Amino acid sequence: MDKLLDRVFEPQRWIEALKTGQKKGIDRSILKRLCRQSERDVLKSKILKDAYEITPPHEAQIPKENGEFRTVYVNTGLDRILLTICIDYATGNNWRDKTYTNPNKQPVSNQVQDTKNKSYVLNTHTMKIRLPNCPSVNKIAEYNRQNYTGDIKDLLSQGYSSCGYCHPN
Repeated sequence: MDKLLDRVFEPQRWIEALKTGQKKGIDRSILKRLCRQSERDVLKSKILKDAYEITPPHEAQIPKENGEFRTVYVNTGLDRILLTICIDYATGNNWRDKTYTNPNKQPVSNQVQDTKNKSYVLNTHTMKIRLPNCPSVNKIAEYNRQNYTGDIKDLLSQGYSSCGYCHPN
């Protein structure tokens, strides 16, 4: 996971994402703040500690050429920058794909594993799914901790979400 997160925080990715953010009209104060490495380091630290979550998008009405409006869903500026880095909207590729091409155009394997009959550790209070070797497992209070073996899809359908550090799915 650390290698993957390191790729997300490669300076060239941020340069490109900030350029894209400027074209999309993201608030300049957010863009200026994210130009500072120290700000990106704080964000990375929050992600590693599972203390950052993408905010659900809000609805906005966009006028069409015919005078009618259409509803679109808009994320916060920071979330839009992160999503731009993680998802190639032109192709739809993302970090969960089987291969990822880094900025040097070298393919990196990111194999999607079978999710059936795998072992997970659940935090029944926060509804997070973690891999047994995730460092965050040691922080779960015993009364909130539950071992689970099975298909992660079943847990996701029950409202659980994946840990932001070890990304079990």
